[in-house]
Amino acid sequence: MMENQRYSELIVFTHKGAYCPPGDFYIDPVRQVDKAIITHAHSDHARNGMKHYLSHHDNRLLLQSRLSPNISFQGLNYGEILKIGDISIRLLPAGHIAGSAMIMLEYKGYRLLYSGDYKTESDGFCIPLQLETCHTFITESTFGLPIFQWESQETVFNELRHWINQCFSDGLSVVLWVYSLGKAQRLLHHLREFEQDTYLHDSIQKMNVCLKEIGYPIGEHYKSMREHFKQPSLLLAPPSSTVTLSEMFPNGYRTAMVSGWMKVRKHTQKMTTDRGFVLSDHCDWKGLIASIQLTEAEHIMAHHGFSAVLCEYVSREMGLIGTDIGQLPPIFH
Repeated sequence: MMENQRYSELIVFTHKGAYCPPGDFYIDPVRQVDKAIITHAHSDHARNGMKHYLSHHDNRLLLQSRLSPNISFQGLNYGEILKIGDISIRLLPAGHIAGSAMIMLEYKGYRLLYSGDYKTESDGFCIPLQLETCHTFITESTFGLPIFQWESQETVFNELRHWINQCFSDGLSVVLWVYSLGKAQRLLHHLREFEQDTYLHDSIQKMNVCLKEIGYPIGEHYKSMREHFKQPSLLLAPPSSTVTLSEMFPNGYRTAMVSGWMKVRKHTQKMTTDRGFVLSDHCDWKGLIASIQLTEAEHIMAHHGFSAVLCEYVSREMGLIGTDIGQLPPIFH
């Protein structure tokens, strides 16, 4: 078997998700299976209904809160080795959100690294990304276009602080639309000077309770949306929430979306918000390329987002083997 084809001994792509035959488990399955390894607790990677979950220890409370308190769960630490027959499994910090992990599979001397979601810039809240060399690297490509190049988070947070302070000076409250797990905690960590004036949506409070119990640094003085809103103040809520802002803030408010997608003009034009701040918990284009180089993998497989563009680039410009997972026919297990 050619070296670049040996990945198929470890991973095949099925209608249920990425399946590991020698270990008889799936990674981030999209349908119900018996054994699932979960890279992190976001809902597009961690779904309900699996008979057994394996993930980093920090995800136990998050998954129990988001899925069911009665799930069958086994936790691993980063770097801890789990053997299933001839296959070794290790979790590496992905730097995406709290508890996020890459999955390193080793089998008969062959190393395959499955990324899940990840980012290269340390956010100061979760454990930073730690890459290792491998033969095949299966990477996300959510922002796999050269247009996606992030400013440093220091630059973005300085801009965000300036805007919030300007709104407060004008007597206006501020609403930041952020995901309840990951982005919310990252913002709270870097905007601690506003803690006394910050209100949180219930879904963010729920995640904060779990993370605080695990030992993550969560502030003490955030307020619930059930409390009376003083003005001006800061509210963090997920984009999907239905809140009546005009009733909460009769003296006026401004809103902003905080997302990597704010880099794209068509997304900003569709916004019903006043501002967009480009801050992502995923790699930008340069981060993807740098990560690929650091793994020293000869075979790159990409999924999600702009996988075809990334695979074409690594094949043409980097001299590697690029495989777009979206173009592979599923094997029906």
